This record gives sequence, C-alpha cells and structure tokens, in this order.
Amino acid sequence: MTPADWRRRAIRLALATVAYNLLEGLVAMAFGWQDDSLALFGFGADSFIEVASALLVLWNLRDHGNLVRERWAALRIGWLFVVLAAGIAGGALLQLAGRTHPPTTVPGLVISAVSLGFMGWLWRAKLAAAQALDSATLAADAACSLACVPPGPRPLVGGCRLSPGPGSPHRPGRPDHGPRRPQRHLHRRVWLRTLSGTCKQGRKS
Repeated sequence: MTPADWRRRAIRLALATVAYNLLEGLVAMAFGWQDDSLALFGFGADSFIEVASALLVLWNLRDHGNLVRERWAALRIGWLFVVLAAGIAGGALLQLAGRTHPPTTVPGLVISAVSLGFMGWLWRAKLAAAQALDSATLAADAACSLACVPPGPRPLVGGCRLSPGPGSPHRPGRPDHGPRRPQRHLHRRVWLRTLSGTCKQGRKS
C-alpha cells in the first residue's frame, strides 16, 4: 500500500471510531443510568474520550506531514489520557466510598463483549497505519483505543462474578421475597449522599 492508501485507511478508521463510540457511549450511559450501574455509565462516558482522540486524528490528517499539527494533536491526545485516568479513578472512589458493587445487567454484559472485540481490532489497525505513516498522532490514538479496552471487562467480569447464585432469593424463576420498588435508585442515592457528605466536610474545613 502507498502512503496515500494508508492515509485514506487511517481516515476511515477514525470515522469508524467516532461513529461507533458515539453510539456506544450514548447507549451505555442510558442503560447505566436506568439500571443504576456506575461502572456501565462511566464506561459510556469513556467512549467520548475516544471520540475526541479520533477527531484530533482527522484534523491532523487534513495536512499530514505538518510537524506542528502533528505535535499539537499528539499532545492533546496525551491530555485525554489524563482525563480518562481521572474519570476511572473518580468512579472507583465513588463506589468505594458508597460501598457499592457493580450490579449485574444484561446490557452491560453485551456492550462490554462487543467493545472488547471492536476496540481490540481498532487498536491493531490503527497501530499498523501509524507505523506505515510514521505518525505520532496515529500512534497515540492507537494507544487511546488500547486504553479504552481495559475498562471494558469491568461491567463484564463484575456482572459475571456478582450474578445471582443458586441460593439467591432473586434468582430468575423464584419468587422475590421483598418489595423491589423501594430498592430502585438505591445506588444513585448512595452516590448523591457520598458527594453531599464530601461537600459538607469541605465547607467545614
């Protein structure tokens, strides 16, 4: 393949990244809010980091070979890594402070499984294009796709490990021994109480 072919391939990969992650992010955040799953909601928010990275790649490829644009885009993608790490750490701290665990949701399992396969393929394809075009921006974007792969198993593994066991009173097919409506939005209330307590402590100090 010629450099022009690799550039067109890189553009297609970036466009596919934007389209997929926009859809994945909106769907995951909607199901995460509906099912009170902080892990799934945060996973959906992570998708927009990948969208921003792909948009920087598209901007850079408009004038490929311009070293000023190359450095500027690569630096901005590096800052996106900082935002991604802060978001993951913040979600983990909220769950630890609220003493909650990732709830089991079928949408979370499906979205995580699809994301693992697609983002892994994107990472390999982007890395090949980055090496062919000798582009630091494309290499950083490939690393961003790889960084979005580890959060994928969180809802998947967490959901499988915490799924109802044979002795669970909420096992499908068995009667539910307790009102479910008062349990709705339980985790969301825990998050809000945790944030409220943190703000109060900050005002006292």
